[in-house]
Amino acid sequence: MPNETRIVWTTDIHLNFVDAETLLGFCQSLRDAQAAAVVISGDISEGNRVTRDLAELSRLIERPILFVLGNHDFYRAGLDQVRREVGYFTRDHRGLRWLTDFGPVGLGPDVAVIGHDGWADGRLGDYNRSKLMLNDYLLIQEFSDLYINRGIDAEDQVKRDRLELLHRLGDQAAAALETKLHDALDHFRRIVLVTHVPPYRQACWHRGRIAEEEWLPHFGCRAVGDMIDRVMADHPDHRLTVLCGHVHSEGEYRPRPNVRVLTGGATYGAPRINGLFDLSGF
Repeated sequence: MPNETRIVWTTDIHLNFVDAETLLGFCQSLRDAQAAAVVISGDISEGNRVTRDLAELSRLIERPILFVLGNHDFYRAGLDQVRREVGYFTRDHRGLRWLTDFGPVGLGPDVAVIGHDGWADGRLGDYNRSKLMLNDYLLIQEFSDLYINRGIDAEDQVKRDRLELLHRLGDQAAAALETKLHDALDHFRRIVLVTHVPPYRQACWHRGRIAEEEWLPHFGCRAVGDMIDRVMADHPDHRLTVLCGHVHSEGEYRPRPNVRVLTGGATYGAPRINGLFDLSGF
């Protein structure tokens, strides 16, 4: 029987790189954890198959799944399109809770889970000097559209427009999470916040070190980190644990005495459990 005070966390499972045998073994490990719920902090697959993969996970795991989406979950589609499809799909599927579309989910008398997909907001590191070109900017409609009707010398303008979009997406995530966090803090003393993108520079791990300035604009969201600092400073007797992914490297960062940020590691084609938590002592 599942332990009602236990959750199991995984991130960046990228099921589009996973064969059937590996998927079965991974789902068996999640079932064997005997947790009350599975938490996924994004990058489940890609936009043209994410609802199908979510349905298969739910069927194989046979546990409630609390999840957010990551940047890869919008590939070969668009932000609005995928969010609309996932919203419709999960509202009719009792075993799946897309945390972006939900308020606080209570797990036990004193713990709530909240979440939002999040997005890198370009405010960490050195965006202007970064020459990094993520697949996001080519495979997600809202970003690829920035190139439409532009000349061959328009890269600088595209880069400025991209930064404006990154700011907007990061600010939207921070605003949504702030509303949910205040709501949760009114009723629970311990909160689990699930998001895909690390909210602090010090949580953007890469092989045991903090990511370089060129990479940070694309892999962290300062807007969410600033919001967490501001809200949790006013609630010193409450505790917040952030579960995130995106960088495929694991690490822990404590920006405040009552805030802990865990970043999950990942390998393409080899999904794994990133954490098993007993909420009674969370």
